[in-house]
Amino acid sequence: MSIFPAACGEKDGKGDSAVRGNAPQRLNATAGLMDEGDEVFLDARTEAMASEFGDETGPGAIDAGSRGRWSLMLVTVGGDAHPIQARAIREDIVRTFPELREIFIRSTSKGSAIWLGRFASAADPAAAAARDRIKSMQRNGRAAFPRAFLSVLPDDSPMGERDLRRLRMMYPRVDPLYTLQVACWGTFGTDEISWEEVRRAAEAKCSELGRRGFDAWY
Repeated sequence: MSIFPAACGEKDGKGDSAVRGNAPQRLNATAGLMDEGDEVFLDARTEAMASEFGDETGPGAIDAGSRGRWSLMLVTVGGDAHPIQARAIREDIVRTFPELREIFIRSTSKGSAIWLGRFASAADPAAAAARDRIKSMQRNGRAAFPRAFLSVLPDDSPMGERDLRRLRMMYPRVDPLYTLQVACWGTFGTDEISWEEVRRAAEAKCSELGRRGFDAWY
């Protein structure tokens, strides 16, 4: 049986926060975006693998490690031509609101989204200010971005040797592909641990399980 330290559950104290896996975790090749009507919305609980399946960063993107993994999602686009449509929408937004020229695009095989800013957490005062600013913008007397909300960006970090995204790419036609969660680390919206420390802890756990004969991923 393969063991995959993957998604997180409830926090169990500080530092090395391990939890039991209570249910199978489904790995979807397009995880990170989900349909809602004609639009596509990010599912923050399963965003970890989205960027490896057609991710595209548009103008204005900032390195995730320097300013946090949260951002403000302004617009979502679905359909076969979503990358082209998203670029056109971005250009239109910048023409109408030149002060938003830093907005950027993230795409997966299932849809594209236009984002603004990078924040340490949803509770970041800068995130709240950006959200209020966007919510106040109007176009032709109506809210310009009525569906804007804060969410975690798809992971665009380099893939490690035992990165779970690499496993998904190894079995693109196996759907569903299930995992057994055995441990969890996360920032949990605090400054107790950095994302780099989270990654290193997961890699160390995978190495430990690998030495014991388990096919472990993170």
